[in-house]
Amino acid sequence: MENIIHPDFPTATPADARSAAADVTHPCVPSSCEGQAQAVSATVPAGMTDAPAPDTHGTQAQSVPAPEIRFPQGLLRYLRDALLSDTREEHFALLLARREQSPAGQVILVVDEAQLPGNGDIESSARFHVRPSRAFIASVLAEVQARPDVDCIVDVHTHPFAARGHFSGVDDEDERTFCRCLTEEVDERIHYASIVLGTTSCSARLWHMEDGAAICTPARVRAQTALETIPCEGFQASAVPCEMLARAELALGVDTLRRMTADQRIVLAGAGGIGSVLAEMLARSGFTRIGLIDDDLLEVTNLNRFAGGYHEDVGKPKVEVIARHLERIRPGIEVTALQQRVDSPEAESLMAAADWVLLSTDSHSSRHAVQQTCLRYAVPLISAGVNISVEKDDAGRPHITDQSGEVIVIRYGDGFCLTCLGRIAPARVAAESHPDPAVRQGLVERGYVQGMDVKEPAVMPLNAVVAAQTVQALMDQYREDAAHEPITVYESHDGGRMYADWESLADLPLHCFSCGRDLSREDEGDAEEAPSRQDTEPGGEATPQMAGGGDDGTPCPAEGTGMDACPQEDSQEAAPGMFADAVMDEDAPDAVPASGETAGIQRDLSSLLRADDAPSGDLRA
Repeated sequence: MENIIHPDFPTATPADARSAAADVTHPCVPSSCEGQAQAVSATVPAGMTDAPAPDTHGTQAQSVPAPEIRFPQGLLRYLRDALLSDTREEHFALLLARREQSPAGQVILVVDEAQLPGNGDIESSARFHVRPSRAFIASVLAEVQARPDVDCIVDVHTHPFAARGHFSGVDDEDERTFCRCLTEEVDERIHYASIVLGTTSCSARLWHMEDGAAICTPARVRAQTALETIPCEGFQASAVPCEMLARAELALGVDTLRRMTADQRIVLAGAGGIGSVLAEMLARSGFTRIGLIDDDLLEVTNLNRFAGGYHEDVGKPKVEVIARHLERIRPGIEVTALQQRVDSPEAESLMAAADWVLLSTDSHSSRHAVQQTCLRYAVPLISAGVNISVEKDDAGRPHITDQSGEVIVIRYGDGFCLTCLGRIAPARVAAESHPDPAVRQGLVERGYVQGMDVKEPAVMPLNAVVAAQTVQALMDQYREDAAHEPITVYESHDGGRMYADWESLADLPLHCFSCGRDLSREDEGDAEEAPSRQDTEPGGEATPQMAGGGDDGTPCPAEGTGMDACPQEDSQEAAPGMFADAVMDEDAPDAVPASGETAGIQRDLSSLLRADDAPSGDLRA
């Protein structure tokens, strides 16, 4: 079949090739993805695709957002530092990931951990090639087959001789062969993708078999924050200049403002009292692509706290009122106004494509739905909430006993969620969303849930303070000099104060059914510690999931394969394939069939580890 180059991924130009191979004589020149998958069209929310959307309201037929490979907090930076710490030769690692697909059709690979080769796991490496051992590849495939939480491997290798990461012609042929072997001879259920790291940028692609041919599709590499994300060839976005941000530039600096305005997609789940203020602050702060999700209509009782709402707007969808307000603030801003429930397929697709989701809904069930979507697609989340408690005295006069708010930043990989923190009550979720009315009513009657039908007090000043702190927490994720504080609490009923809440993080449960947190099998002395103030310096890195490598966490190439051991003339030869020989070597054991039980497949793959040339000892620390 005819293959079409993906519109978002331009082919490499001769200038690109010269740049990637500057000052070296190398038989491999950068290449674009040969055999591109045909572009697929679907109906997805406008404003969240990789091309500008002319329609700022509702949805329209557009191309599916580009595939993405998403990393948990801290892992991409750790991996890049480990693999590029030695630029004398190429280095290699394998990532274990799971494949997700949004209702709109966007494919997202969520990385779970990285496997670094240990001593003996690299057969040969030099400045222009790296060849992992057969046993190392087989051991990782065995683990993927045995685990229910991952179904994809992503190979990562470096091009230390080039600033920009481009796949070479040798990479193309080698990965095409491995994809075909993996699907036809090992296990068709395992998905495959690849990343090449240059010193300043990277390229990535997803592979699949179609009509007997290995097809690749360009993909975007994304970390949890813009500070950690590295430029991905074909997907670089430029900052949007705007005169209205001149004073903000003086406060934040050019680099921070560029990161904020360069194609960042912020989705607001909830467009009520807090959400409307959030939207206005985002537009005035420089964010140019905003999504709004809310199915409610504006009521007259909302006007005391709804930013941008007027009496003539009563009865209109809240998201449309906010969208028009934002366009008056900043003409040309891209706003996706989605009048849907947060658990609708359209809302799921919108959030799945976001760089950040800001959550301000007022029910446990909606907050649970948004959180599960973010956890599934590895989207960082900021939750904003307020509370006003009122009691009446003997004369019937109301007195405020509590007026407070809370902002919680949750990046995928940080190790906690709203359920861990007790901010989402499972019984309340069931009472609000269970399909059986008898169950919902029973929970209320038995006292598990109270105040289901009580209208909560709400005022604009409290909403504005919490919204401002929420936007500040978001902007801090783009600043290199900002300390990361996961939870911030504001209290105004007792003198007024704002503080970081570290106690909640110290009291996290051992396991959580929502985010998968599970420390119940750890010894008490080895249990994972909650984030502390010392652990959250600027950048706030979580402990990445790494395995293998040397004692210091850096990759361990095989002995005698450095530049001193590789004559210069050897490095000019075509690089041996990374995977082809590892899986299809004539002397290797037969490839594992795709049929049979998982346990049986694991045993067959594990037999590869007992080959005569398999390294001794554990492959992973």
